[in-house]
Amino acid sequence: MKRIAILVFLLAAVQHAQADDLKVPRNALWETECGACHVQFPPQLLTADNWKEMMDGLARHFGSNAELDAKERKAITRFLVENAGTQARHHSASLRITETPWFKREHRSISPKEWVHPDVKTPSNCKACHNVVGHTRWSERDLRKSGQRHGDDD
Repeated sequence: MKRIAILVFLLAAVQHAQADDLKVPRNALWETECGACHVQFPPQLLTADNWKEMMDGLARHFGSNAELDAKERKAITRFLVENAGTQARHHSASLRITETPWFKREHRSISPKEWVHPDVKTPSNCKACHNVVGHTRWSERDLRKSGQRHGDDD
């Protein structure tokens, strides 16, 4: 009976890890336009309402003017909404992914000193720790080793 309980626990842990292994759908326009200034954050990290609000406010996108022509904005918004997160843990009143319950839970073990390290600077600098950010998948398995931050292995 104990072996069955251990197997069930391990299976649940693997399924949980796979559920949080973000698989990012491909979209050339989103990759080009959003990736021109920052990492293309996976659409699943915010809700559809968050993405609509963000895309409607591109003239003042976190202190920058990121406006797109209407056709591009509509196409990217559709992509983001179709692939958005659907749970409360993906909602952010501030539209900041780093303030979602999901982000806070996933990064709860990160020391406050790590966030202000010169190679990291901010929680939104995903590339500082994640090796394959901006590709098709984000996962804990793709974390850089401690001391091997962005720039150290390029």
